[in-house]
Amino acid sequence: GDAFNATAFPILDELIQTWVGRETQGEVRLRYGSASDYERYVDLLDHWAETSGHKNLTRIDIEQAIFTLERERRRNRETSE
Repeated sequence: GDAFNATAFPILDELIQTWVGRETQGEVRLRYGSASDYERYVDLLDHWAETSGHKNLTRIDIEQAIFTLERERRRNRETSE
């Protein structure tokens, strides 16, 4: 299927888990392999897309933004060490 379709399934990896945990101050914990946590993750992405103020934003757009932010944070941390 189309990876950018509004109903595409996002990937829940360690980068995403770290970012969500940090940015929600530990209120949202997403465990790898947990179907209920994955469902909560998809619901959270959909909620953030719907409340973003951008009409055509999808869960995949939100996922990509999170991934990019966390990847860049790690790159910046590595170069400052």
